[in-house]
Amino acid sequence: MNKPLKIAIARAGEGKKLAYYPGCSLSSAGRPYDMSLKAVLKHLGIPFAEMKDWTCCGSFAAAAQDPLLAGVLPLSNLRLAAFDGCSDILIPCPECYSRFRKSLEDYSENGNLSRKMDDVLESHSPAAKPVHPLEIFSGFSPGEIKRDLSKIKAVCYYGCLLVRPPEISGVDDCENPRKMELILRACGMQTADWECRTDCCGGSLSISSPETEERLSETIIDSALEAGADCIVTACQMCQMNLEVCRKNRKKNLPVLYFTQIMGLAMGLKPSILGFGSNLVDAENLLKKVE
Repeated sequence: MNKPLKIAIARAGEGKKLAYYPGCSLSSAGRPYDMSLKAVLKHLGIPFAEMKDWTCCGSFAAAAQDPLLAGVLPLSNLRLAAFDGCSDILIPCPECYSRFRKSLEDYSENGNLSRKMDDVLESHSPAAKPVHPLEIFSGFSPGEIKRDLSKIKAVCYYGCLLVRPPEISGVDDCENPRKMELILRACGMQTADWECRTDCCGGSLSISSPETEERLSETIIDSALEAGADCIVTACQMCQMNLEVCRKNRKKNLPVLYFTQIMGLAMGLKPSILGFGSNLVDAENLLKKVE
């Protein structure tokens, strides 16, 4: 069992809950990610509580407009979690996770900006530590596997925000990350090596340059199919949606699933509580292989 998971379980024994920050998109388009993550946490006995009165992290729109606003919005949530007695805050959205970590870096390294952030928040209180689900579940072992996933081959897609820039993401290898592969193999699933695991899907270009977005997404779909994948597995709701709505994928019907959905399947949880049926690309044929 890995250290972050041990710590989470130990704190659970002490009656301490993990603060959960869903962000804006997990309450809407990323609902299957939200459902499956919560189901897995409950199954593992890790108590968590969605933060009350959480606010939007500001995303990169705030960063493009005002460094102070971009720092204050995430920091306010980090301090709110700490005020509620939580030392860690679980952030599944890669964009939110990146903004939270960048806010802490700016606060610690830019004295002038940190003073302004404190003035806006009217506080110098401590902040919780941002944690991504892949960090919590890295080195995960499901114990007794309830479903045989060995007939399914997946490719793991990290995208760009989750691993770059490495000084913000904290990932050990931004070009060749392996945490998702290790989790899926622990669940008994096959994973294929492929060349697009950290390529950009073009999600941010959907309005400014839809042709570029389509080309980037199609390249990823083609590469996954060439690797013999039955599905693409990701930890980013933006990538998940972008790849599912890709024109080529609408013809090929390659499911794009969250790694937490796979974990839940392996542990025997019902597909309905893991968000299956909410995905745009039907995963019925994949579930038939499992059953």
